[in-house]
Order: sequence, then C-alpha cells, then structure tokens
Amino acid sequence: MSVLQRRAIVAASVLSIVLLGPVSSANAEEFEIEFPAGEFCPGFAVLANITVKGSEKTLLGDRFWQHNVGTGVLTNAESDESFTQRSRYALVETYDEATNDVHVTINGRYLKGFAAGDIGLSGPVTETQTYSVAGHQTFTYDLDTDTTTAYSLDGKVLADVCAVLADEN
Repeated sequence: MSVLQRRAIVAASVLSIVLLGPVSSANAEEFEIEFPAGEFCPGFAVLANITVKGSEKTLLGDRFWQHNVGTGVLTNAESDESFTQRSRYALVETYDEATNDVHVTINGRYLKGFAAGDIGLSGPVTETQTYSVAGHQTFTYDLDTDTTTAYSLDGKVLADVCAVLADEN
C-alpha cells in the first residue's frame, strides 16, 4: 500500500501523518475515495464520503499540530453495508530525522488503519485492519519501511470497522 493510500485510509477518520494531510481552512472540505479490496478492509472494496474541517500550525521544535472535526460514511462496495465515523481530535506529530520516523500523539475520536507488517492494537498485523478508537493514542511511523512500528491506545476501541462493513456484528 502506498503512502498516499495509507494517508487516505486515515483520512476516512479524518487525518494524520499517514493520511491525506490536514485541513487548514475554516471551510469544510468534502471528498470521495474508493479503496480497492484489501486496502481498507480485507476482501472487499470500500467507498468513503468524507467531510472535514480543521486547523493546523507548526510548533517549536519542528512539531506539527492539527485539530480536525469530520464525518466519514464508509460503505462496503459489494453489500452496501455502511459505517459512519464522526471524528474530533487533536494531533501532534514530530519528525525524527535521525531515524526517519514520525512520532504521532492523538487525543480524541479517530479512525486508525493498519496494514500487513504494521504493529497494531494486538501486535503484528497480518492483514488490513481498520478501527474506530477514542482516547489517547501514540504511534511511530517509519518512513523508510512505510509501516507503523509502535502503537499504543489508552482508551477504547469503539468498532472494528471492517467487521461492521462485512456485517459480522
């Protein structure tokens, strides 16, 4: 999965470093994304309609801050099963030039995607996973390997989005 695709996954939750990028205007932005089977959820394509509004700024020490509020309607392209994600979060990311890693801290309600090779909620990930989470989370994203190498959540998982879209819940 490319960095742009990975960025788009999180954009469905409304953004991070591994995502599309922050929204910097006072006006809400709307966009649609289609994820082929296996890129958002294993086994089926996902359509996403996203509306997001937020702000961003660069802080001392090359830290980047953003606050976003958004809604994403995610739909299984085969079954029409859908999930609505309402996100509101503040994010701080710091780039570590020595390791070429980005360290991210997020507080709030967020959608987090993991790809095979990432470290996820329960350790190593073998197939694409996407969760709606709330609370305080931190993760490290390795730009050289295009993987999440560390992840922690002090909060709760609100939904296994792929299970909902597969109608397993």
